[in-house]
Amino acid sequence: LKEMFHQVSIISNDQDAQRFLWRNGDTSQPPKTYVMQRMIFGAACSPTTAQLVQNCNAKDFMQEFPRAAAGIIEKHYVDDYVDCFDSEEEAIQTVKDVKFIHEAGGFKMHNLLTNSQVVSKALCISNDKEIDVVTDNIERILGMHWKSHSDLFVFVLKFHKVPKDILDLKAVPTKRQLLSVAMSIFDPFGFVADFMIVIKILMQEIWKSGIDWESKLPEEIYKKFKLWLNELHKITQFQIPRFYCAECYIKKIELHMFCDASEEATAAVGYWRIENTSTS
Repeated sequence: LKEMFHQVSIISNDQDAQRFLWRNGDTSQPPKTYVMQRMIFGAACSPTTAQLVQNCNAKDFMQEFPRAAAGIIEKHYVDDYVDCFDSEEEAIQTVKDVKFIHEAGGFKMHNLLTNSQVVSKALCISNDKEIDVVTDNIERILGMHWKSHSDLFVFVLKFHKVPKDILDLKAVPTKRQLLSVAMSIFDPFGFVADFMIVIKILMQEIWKSGIDWESKLPEEIYKKFKLWLNELHKITQFQIPRFYCAECYIKKIELHMFCDASEEATAAVGYWRIENTSTS
């Protein structure tokens, strides 16, 4: 959704919570007092409130467009809508309905992406986007990267806020810099949770050590960090199909869950058990 927060108006009684001072260049004049009449970026309540408004609008269309309304309520992560369909026809109609519902609430969808040329043509999705030479036709989606042509989820590592000498192991990071490295890898689906748990446990050790945010890591912790960082590049070799069973008809599916815990972490793993009839 384009500029989702700014599409939500704030009632007059609440606008004083977004009061601010503004002086237009002339420092000899006293600043003027203004209020923001629209929801702002940076307010802690904005994501939740905007999503509430979006969902309330969708519920008004639940009887007329049940699939699209349910998709908006259940398949949105703040302003990102991610959905899957059993057919191209269903995808085309649902997305059209979703766009209609959003526009009725003042929201505008943009930057649509699909792995289907049929859907792209029907929805007039442009394929003329500038290609990122680093990601090579990889689109970012919910923190992950999606190779739409091959329909694969992959990781592309970019550390914009981490000094290069830290990544090259030429300098010992501070507590703050180590956290920046860990937080730069966003894995909402938990695909690399078994790898990320190592750095999270390391953060536990750092907190127990009592060092402040700008202090360098103790030697023993830094040794563990180096071992973890040397393995980090392997994430870029990891890829997973978005669709588990592309060439089979699923007759029966079971979800098996296993859980375990230690003093340092808890873990849960889910396995699909699929009974299928091949169509090939």
